[in-house]
Amino acid sequence: MNILYDQIVLFGDSITKFSFETKHKGWGASLADAYQRRADVLNRGFGGYNSKWAVPILNQMIPQKVDHSQRAKIRLVILFFGANDSAKAGTFQHVPIDEYADNLSMMIKRIQQYSTDTRIIVVTTPPVNEDQWHKASEQGGPDLRRSNQVTKAYAEAAKEVAMESKVPYVDLWSQIMNLVKDSESLKDINGSSDTILPKQDLSEFMSDGLHLGTLGCQVLFAALMDTIKMNFPELDPETMPEELPGFWEVPKEDFENALVFRK
Repeated sequence: MNILYDQIVLFGDSITKFSFETKHKGWGASLADAYQRRADVLNRGFGGYNSKWAVPILNQMIPQKVDHSQRAKIRLVILFFGANDSAKAGTFQHVPIDEYADNLSMMIKRIQQYSTDTRIIVVTTPPVNEDQWHKASEQGGPDLRRSNQVTKAYAEAAKEVAMESKVPYVDLWSQIMNLVKDSESLKDINGSSDTILPKQDLSEFMSDGLHLGTLGCQVLFAALMDTIKMNFPELDPETMPEELPGFWEVPKEDFENALVFRK
């Protein structure tokens, strides 16, 4: 089948892989819903992977340049690595923070090499609820342990790379931690300024201490929508045109000419 829809690519680790879960109203599934008939949202999440392994994968996923014979284009790439890079030093998933930053920078440059019209958003790793995650992962032993302070450092590194590369970012670590500390700011998550939720515990944002739960997915989805609208208004799903006319607009006669995808 010809590729007719432009694409939004989610590229990350298991937090991206699980983003299509309906159980937690996954943030990727929410994006796919928002972009119905506008763009295909592609989940390219690889559980357990770090930025070092991501670089050769991205080099295969993203062509070196746009193929103008193809109708569809990659409109947006959301880069979301760091949860495994920030694993305990010496473990098989760990990537030193300087190398992590270099890898992230290389991925951004590769996407920019493909097309200056392809937008990029960097997402920092979320906080880790250490006790919750250590209980959930105890069968995996100490190699799977995480430190929230180390994770914060990797989130800061991702922000610095994004700023140096002049691409927008979502500071998910800070957004969730600020919500944990400030119950007032929680009122905007569900889009209602009249609703103030009670102060939340970090565990309520996470499904197991490392991966996002329902509330965490809502925070990320809302932050991505705000980032897109602020930085890339042409990709705002509320204003992007749908493919093909509404059914009420299809003419009774000569409808074949009306049912043509945009070039």
